[in-house]
Amino acid sequence: MTAAVGSKPHQRAFWAVAFAFLAVMAFSTVPSPLYGLYRERDHFSVFMVTVIYAVYALGVIGALLLAGQLSDWYGRRRLLLPALGIAIVSAIVFVASKSLTGLIVARLINGISVGIVAATATAYLSELHAIGRPEATPMRAQLTASAVNVGGLGVGALVAGVLAQWVADPLTVPYLVFLAALLVGAVGVALAPETHEGPKPRPRYRPQRLSVPHDARRQFVAAALSAFMAFAAQGLFTGLAGLTAGRLRRAMGVEDDGAEDSVAREEALYNDKADELSRSYMLGSALSLWLNQPNVGFKPKRSTLGFASNPDAGFIVGSRCTASRRTFRSTSRPSPG
Repeated sequence: MTAAVGSKPHQRAFWAVAFAFLAVMAFSTVPSPLYGLYRERDHFSVFMVTVIYAVYALGVIGALLLAGQLSDWYGRRRLLLPALGIAIVSAIVFVASKSLTGLIVARLINGISVGIVAATATAYLSELHAIGRPEATPMRAQLTASAVNVGGLGVGALVAGVLAQWVADPLTVPYLVFLAALLVGAVGVALAPETHEGPKPRPRYRPQRLSVPHDARRQFVAAALSAFMAFAAQGLFTGLAGLTAGRLRRAMGVEDDGAEDSVAREEALYNDKADELSRSYMLGSALSLWLNQPNVGFKPKRSTLGFASNPDAGFIVGSRCTASRRTFRSTSRPSPG
């Protein structure tokens, strides 16, 4: 497909696709700080939270293996739009369903959409940037894709936690907010130009094979293990996010005796601990990004990006907001008698 050099439509489409990518990744972590509320509503165990996460991971991995290569055959926009449609379907299931089964189904559909979008949007951003700004280096597209991919995870948990604290229906409103964002993102992608036509005739479908060049296998294994450990640590915080308040309550030895001063002391202690965790992750994110930029002086905007691209801070702050709502609800109940 022939495109104008440095074309404005491709530059605008770059940010439209980035927003859609951000919306999908952020939406994938909306349930994370809400699991404590889901457990109150549906009365399931902590182990079931692990099962829900496993179902989501299966959806992501399955989509990457079975559909990761399809944008090379059919085009970036032609695959990204249906993937956004799948994310919208999962949002509707989250809103409409009021049972554990519905939550599991919604998470599976959500995982499928994330797997397709993550593979497609990254390539789409790279090609839009190359056409829209042919004179620029590809680093801008790579940095944007990385920040949107990982940073979106923190944004979703943070926004969901804040909304859950203040809105009347915390298990519906966060999904409606991100449903609107997904719809806006879908419109932006629909208006974006296609950058990859794919071969004709289309090749026969087969699942994607995983292969690494023999000369690069040692480096690949080292990098893969590092990424695995980093995301495993992130998954640990994600899985515990919705359960943090109860754990901290027991660890601090606060008794649920119904006394007003005890509840106030519990909330104050929890808020202090959450603030400490949040500040630690902000500082750690900024420091880690700076240390990974040799030959580059410290720049404030780089440290800001470091916080934005670390989802764990969003998980912690979002969980704090959700837990504060539960504490407020416990203090609002009329005393017996």
